Amino acid sequence: MQEKINCLGRITSLLLLGVVGATALGGLAAASQAEQDLTARARAIHERVITLDTHNDIEPSNFTRACNYTMNLTTQVSLPKMKAGGLDVSFMVVYVGQSNPPQVADAFRPSGYERAYKAAVAKFDAIHYLTKEIAPNDIELSLTAADVTRIAKSGKKVAVIGIENGYPLGTDIKRVKEFWDRGGRYMSLAHNGHNQLSDSNTGEANNQWSWGGLSPLGRQVIEDEQVGNHGRRVAPVEGSDDADGRSLEGASHRVAFGRSQIRERQPQYGRRDADGGEDERRRHPDGGLVRVR
Repeated sequence: MQEKINCLGRITSLLLLGVVGATALGGLAAASQAEQDLTARARAIHERVITLDTHNDIEPSNFTRACNYTMNLTTQVSLPKMKAGGLDVSFMVVYVGQSNPPQVADAFRPSGYERAYKAAVAKFDAIHYLTKEIAPNDIELSLTAADVTRIAKSGKKVAVIGIENGYPLGTDIKRVKEFWDRGGRYMSLAHNGHNQLSDSNTGEANNQWSWGGLSPLGRQVIEDEQVGNHGRRVAPVEGSDDADGRSLEGASHRVAFGRSQIRERQPQYGRRDADGGEDERRRHPDGGLVRVR
């Protein structure tokens, strides 16, 4: 009798295990299907919209006949990688950092500005060489929002030029217009350190500032009608909070807050308080843009 009870118990246990196992497998299958459905929806959106990477640093050495973006380089972005990943638009950045004056005595003198200017021009030229000479059938330079749409629809990749750090302007305000003519469509005044135009966010580390926001020359860049009339966007990137606020006060056109962080979530970064940037953006009559990274 006891054996019969034990056998019945074993059978009941096996049946229960079977039910639990089937339920678990069913749950896994449902979860797997839900994940597949979500991936399919995301892929459909990705294929339908124009996808952009708004900051790609470049080096002219990767824009030569022997070594260029048509090849699968170790750079984060290249044409093969854009095609494989479904990336439509690359903002190729003309960035030149200022040298530290104690280390380089002429960093903020005419000779230092001239070196920076030549380095910036080399990057402009590299991007044009890629789009006009190396791979004109694969990528094209966009100068307007309409260009982006047109080029993307044609099947080619899109290059847009952004300028990080106004240091290469030197003290020649006419270079604002020149950089526009070379294809630059946004420009930040400062980057990783105070310069002749603006304080940088780096002053937050020791509370030392050069200008208390913008320099007189920086104000001229913001207020210069060349900037507004040509549609260039001043992008408060890496600037101090005071500099960003002054940029908004003097701007007669939309302002883009670039490479922002939410300070509450990333207190180790001082680049931008995205919460404050959004508040400032709303105050501007024409609105603007906040990019959060």
